[in-house]
Amino acid sequence: YAYTVDYDTHFRSPVDVKRAIAGYSGLVSSLDENIGHVLQALHASGFAENTRVLYTSDHGDNLGARGLWGKSTLYEESAGVPVIMAGPDIPKGRVITTPVSHIDFAPTILEAVGIELPAWIEGRALSAPPREYVLTENDFDIVASIPMRTITTARYKLHRYLAAPFGELYDLVDDPGEIVNRYDDPAYASTRSDLLALLDDVLTLRVVLVLHE
Repeated sequence: YAYTVDYDTHFRSPVDVKRAIAGYSGLVSSLDENIGHVLQALHASGFAENTRVLYTSDHGDNLGARGLWGKSTLYEESAGVPVIMAGPDIPKGRVITTPVSHIDFAPTILEAVGIELPAWIEGRALSAPPREYVLTENDFDIVASIPMRTITTARYKLHRYLAAPFGELYDLVDDPGEIVNRYDDPAYASTRSDLLALLDDVLTLRVVLVLHE
């Protein structure tokens, strides 16, 4: 069905944009402060030495990028979320740039408490070898108003709009802001073909697993 988002009514001037970004930044700062209070209480209780902490969120915000606000897109500013761990046996200051998924948190937590992972669990513990890719799904993308699937590797990100003849391909190393769409660029034809094949394989495997269950 048709769906229209009228951002221009709410963000008519640079002042409106600055106010919106400042408000979002204030919310982030407030959350950071409250997480600090929780961590201080953890240390004060004496349990910090045997407690692991995992911080993440469900989504980000477009914050005006590409003229979009809110969420419901699979661009990095919306779909990319923080994943920060601390505590015993967690390397300090280590940054890992390979993709991870929210489905990896359950096996990570189970592994941390010594529980064997069920055979049906889809994710992998963060201590495992890095993922080659992450699949992201959005059943109502706000840009095209149709379902969308994204495959993300360490370097590339491919958006495939279901039942649509177009897509998006970004080189996250050369273009981390996802500004230049390489989907129809002849220089990226081989990369697009490989990623589309990988996406089809992943989606087919998921269907097979569901039918098997």
